Amino acid sequence: MSIEGLLFICFISCLQLQLCHGFAISRPSTNHNNKLLMAMMNDDGDDGLNKKRRRQMILATLSTLVAAPLPVLSKELDKGGKWNYRTLSKRSYDDSNVLETINWSVPKSRGLNTERMADGINDSIKETSWLVTGMGRPEYFVGDFYFKHADYIPLMGVRGYENYCHRVRNRHRSEDTSSFDLICCSVTSTNEITTLWRYSCKYSELVRIREGVFKKWKKVYVEESKVYQTVFKTSDEDDGLIVSATEKVIIKDNAPDADTLRSKCNWYKCSID
Repeated sequence: MSIEGLLFICFISCLQLQLCHGFAISRPSTNHNNKLLMAMMNDDGDDGLNKKRRRQMILATLSTLVAAPLPVLSKELDKGGKWNYRTLSKRSYDDSNVLETINWSVPKSRGLNTERMADGINDSIKETSWLVTGMGRPEYFVGDFYFKHADYIPLMGVRGYENYCHRVRNRHRSEDTSSFDLICCSVTSTNEITTLWRYSCKYSELVRIREGVFKKWKKVYVEESKVYQTVFKTSDEDDGLIVSATEKVIIKDNAPDADTLRSKCNWYKCSID
């Protein structure tokens, strides 16, 4: 195989590797690179290029392939049904074993009635948003706490509050921007505390977008907004501590803003009327 063939195979391998990892060739050099490659593959001699010149062009083309992260984009549909893209600021997500700072063996807050326990849950969620960050309060939960999510498989049956907090944090680790709003936290029955909360996030996905005659992979950001309902159960046999919880999505997308949800909330049932 000629040196031109070997270098061309090397070029294709580099290009495939960049596409697999969600990168693109830097835009300023794309047209220039295409011209060089076309000249490189033209072997009929009409362009007046000899083999040495073609080798130089191949090496120059490979040297200009700069893998650069794509800009952070948000994808939205406009009124005409076309996709619009806008730049977003990327949130720095702290993954430095932050849950290790929690004292999981902290003394339990025993003897609280359901109303006082609801106050503690309400205040702690507002402080650390632990329903999505995992920065929980183990003093309110029994050691073998059981959690079940109705829709999300990794949380469909979790035993242990520490285990639950780690899974919650892992669930939202890949998201780049997010917002959390606690809508309601009320005692809705004997030994039952219900919370209603809104969560919106932006996450990335790769899509193929046509630019000229070529299609390229680009990283775009999609926004979702949902409303969840989490129901906690306390037990008199465990001195009023929370023994279990169930969670489900009640608005799957395009949830109204927090103020609108609060205006429609039934505070006795902690639900949206």
